[in-house]
Amino acid sequence: SNRAKAVVTKNGEKITCGFVGLTVGVRPNVDFLHFSGIELDKGVLVNEFLQTNVPDIFAAGDCAELRQAAVGRRATEAVWYVARKMGEVAGQNLVASLAEQMTAQASPLVKYDPGIWFNSAKFFDIEYQVYGDIQPQLPEHQATLYWEHPGGRKSIRINWDKNSGSVMGFNLMGIRYRQEVCQRWIREGAHVEEVLQNLGLANFDPEFFEEHEAAVVAAYNLQAGRSLALRKRRGLAGVLKFLKV
Repeated sequence: SNRAKAVVTKNGEKITCGFVGLTVGVRPNVDFLHFSGIELDKGVLVNEFLQTNVPDIFAAGDCAELRQAAVGRRATEAVWYVARKMGEVAGQNLVASLAEQMTAQASPLVKYDPGIWFNSAKFFDIEYQVYGDIQPQLPEHQATLYWEHPGGRKSIRINWDKNSGSVMGFNLMGIRYRQEVCQRWIREGAHVEEVLQNLGLANFDPEFFEEHEAAVVAAYNLQAGRSLALRKRRGLAGVLKFLKV
């Protein structure tokens, strides 16, 4: 019938499906820069200040390729939040460079810090979000909790360090979580059980959407043999207090 029915992996595993999506990724469009004197690889090569090898020329966004990427990160990351952060740094450093030329006084440059990994997008009508360290294969030092709604269109995955219990990453499908809340938990190394008991703080689905955090906590209790209870539900007041805005 000329319709997809399954995918067979290189290991011979057969995965039934009704749709197959193929992506080729993103390739920086830098062909026009050949013979410009600017060093290129896959993208425009830049240092930690987003400077190219040519004085006063900076690069940011999908075209920029870091000579030395941060541990666990790629030299080129074609996602919108990376482009935004790079643009801010490149803009500040360009102004500092111009100020130095005009005043003959050295101006400090700002190093680009990619921060905690974040991406969000929409696949057809299903939104997904990723915060922190979520690998295709779970690393040996991490543990994970996976909850899926019976309807099959919503899911939440939380990864944490086995030894310390510090939460390391979130992956969501069909449910919206606040970037500021998730990243604070990751940045501060919050214990997974503390996160779970306050999981409602992260939820920013529309007001009348169903909340699933209690079900996620119940799944953890079943998996870990614990008896945690959800303390915080969705609500802006609690979020502002948590973030101390």
